[in-house]
Amino acid sequence: MGRDDAGLYVGSLDSTDRTLLRPFNDQADVVLSTLAYSPPGYVLYVHGQRLMAYPIDLRQFRFSGPPVPVVEGVPKMGPGSAAFSVSNTGLLAYWTGTGVHTSQITWLARDGTAVGKLGSPGGYTSVALAPDERQIVVSRIEGGMQSAIWVLSVTRDTATRISFDPVSLDPIWSPDNTSIAYGSAHDGPPSLFRKAASGAGQDVLLFKSARANRPTDWCAGGSTIVFETRDAKTQFDIWTLSVTDRKAAPLLQTRFNEREGRSSPDGRWLAYTSDETGRPEVYVTGFPTAEGKWPISTNGGSQPTWRGDGTELFYVALDGTVTAVRVRTGATFEPGAVTRLFPLRGTSYAVTANGQRFLTNEPIAEMNPPPISIVLNWTAALKK
Repeated sequence: MGRDDAGLYVGSLDSTDRTLLRPFNDQADVVLSTLAYSPPGYVLYVHGQRLMAYPIDLRQFRFSGPPVPVVEGVPKMGPGSAAFSVSNTGLLAYWTGTGVHTSQITWLARDGTAVGKLGSPGGYTSVALAPDERQIVVSRIEGGMQSAIWVLSVTRDTATRISFDPVSLDPIWSPDNTSIAYGSAHDGPPSLFRKAASGAGQDVLLFKSARANRPTDWCAGGSTIVFETRDAKTQFDIWTLSVTDRKAAPLLQTRFNEREGRSSPDGRWLAYTSDETGRPEVYVTGFPTAEGKWPISTNGGSQPTWRGDGTELFYVALDGTVTAVRVRTGATFEPGAVTRLFPLRGTSYAVTANGQRFLTNEPIAEMNPPPISIVLNWTAALKK
């Protein structure tokens, strides 16, 4: 589904047939919102930053009246996400605000001490360090809720914007430091694109599907990209994409959420997260065959990242602590000693090849969550 036929649809889970309820034809719908159904017959959706209730006739598969505004200022948090939830019993929960915190790209020592800064403050949501450690690529929220990709120099005070779509996110580096792969929602659900790190030339489409796709790693050698995609039946899955022939194939696809796939420097192993225990934990499996499975975290974990020589695997524990695990790789995989390093205050991090310094989007002010508003019997207000 491309931008020309993007919109709200209704359909059956066991059929490909669908009925268009409302087309998306303006910038307020570029970042797709959470959809929620609420009895006795409403679809809730954030248009721009206004939470709307669309009366729906499920027997006729059509909207039965004009949309009704519910509350202003509800932020979209990214593709397919917005800051509200509704129950079948008439309870509505939401919060208002920008959803974006100002942060500073900051160097941290292994104990978490700040040792330097990069660039100017902004609404950074992710950070990735180039393999040669001379540049970083970030996603940054611009005006409104648009997200752009920027490349920052580590040694010089320069920043180059390389994406100009309304929503570009989750950038990763090619192994040779020359290209960036990222997700872009300029033509329907986020697809995988490639752009020169210099900003020169046009975006190159790598992979497009009816589902949202997010790149997580560009493997050593440059021929394979690991990405995650979401399926209605299997939730988040990990796929691989051949850069040369643009063919994609599932690697980890179960009824649980498999996410954040990162290949080891020698290309033999894949670290990833799965919620098969009821919460996200970090695991390692063989790559590219997904043979074997070794648990890494024991009390919740996410954002696995390999040290450049493959001797350590880092992750963020459930309490926000960056944690290092000594590993031995080769013909077999063997996890070793665990060391808790420092509490991560940013939402993303990268680590140098020697494992001694970290980059993160350090918040400038405390990230106090906004208060959640609760409305009982929320549909009663629509009748006034």
